[in-house]
Amino acid sequence: MRIVFTIKSINLAGGSERSTVTIANALVKRGHDVSIVSYTGSGTPPFFSIDAPIRRYYLAPQHDRYPVLIREVRRIVRLRKLYAQLRPDVIVVIGTTRAFVNVPATKGYPVIAKEYFTVDHRSQLTSALSRRWTARHAQAILTLSDYDAEIYRQCYGAKKAVVIPNPLSLSAPQPSSLQNKVVLGLGRMSYVKGFDLLLKAWQQVQHTDWELHLVGDGNWRPELQQMVANLHLRNVRFYPATADVELHYRNASLFVLPSRSEAFGNVLLEAMSVGLPVVAFDCGAGPKAIIQDKETGIIVPAEDTAAMAHALDELMDNPVRCKEMSEAALLRMKQYDIDTIMAQWETLLTEVTS
Repeated sequence: MRIVFTIKSINLAGGSERSTVTIANALVKRGHDVSIVSYTGSGTPPFFSIDAPIRRYYLAPQHDRYPVLIREVRRIVRLRKLYAQLRPDVIVVIGTTRAFVNVPATKGYPVIAKEYFTVDHRSQLTSALSRRWTARHAQAILTLSDYDAEIYRQCYGAKKAVVIPNPLSLSAPQPSSLQNKVVLGLGRMSYVKGFDLLLKAWQQVQHTDWELHLVGDGNWRPELQQMVANLHLRNVRFYPATADVELHYRNASLFVLPSRSEAFGNVLLEAMSVGLPVVAFDCGAGPKAIIQDKETGIIVPAEDTAAMAHALDELMDNPVRCKEMSEAALLRMKQYDIDTIMAQWETLLTEVTS
């Protein structure tokens, strides 16, 4: 089957980019012909390793400087020409808030639109209109949780809304020994990821012999580093974003997800696949879909930094409980095995092209 993925920028270090690359690589291994079309990114290398058989196409450099209207019309025209050249059996559009380009560009082709945000039917008008148009146009909406799928059915009129979780991107990782006094936070350093909330929680943690390691890049990083200085926080270390994250996970004993909103949480899968107990804010469908509260981790009220600090202290005090959570997390991750998830993908691809 000829499959084309279309994404805003495949060369970034985010979760949607990582999951897209993981799925595309897996489809190639299963004999499919796969291409990736990226709105931006020409002249920059991919952050995650893309298998050689996958062809990549870029519509513009990383910073597309055309005025918005001209830029969007150019994208539609270029996408139409590219799809005519590639003749895909199905187009997988990553993201549902760019319908004003993707709907006219994909007209005449079977489309699966993948939602990677937590959806709220009360979201801003342009996003809501885009999601509604996408839902009416696509053969299937693919979401990461039952919550989001139901909103697409009830609020946006999706013909078909299917839930397929992202697969585990780490391949047979070695479990953490849980011996190092390290709490790990990993992700893009932006407002939505909530690392400022994590630093406020860290200020309240009682175990001053533990370290907090923050891995990632983003426009909030300088501000976060200044916050560490202003609050006189101890034992906070920053590390740059890397595609080779397994070493950071194995070096930690706890993982923390301080996001303000999270549709899924690929980092939760990665952390739990090496047996890390996790602490996360109740910040959307993602954490509740992955974490079994009090069994594989602890979910605390959204943006409640005192509750997050208390949960971290509680686990730091109890290595026996951490070991039990670690074993439960390793067992739970089997359902996110790449073969299990790709079987669901192949079923969906067959359905929308039949």
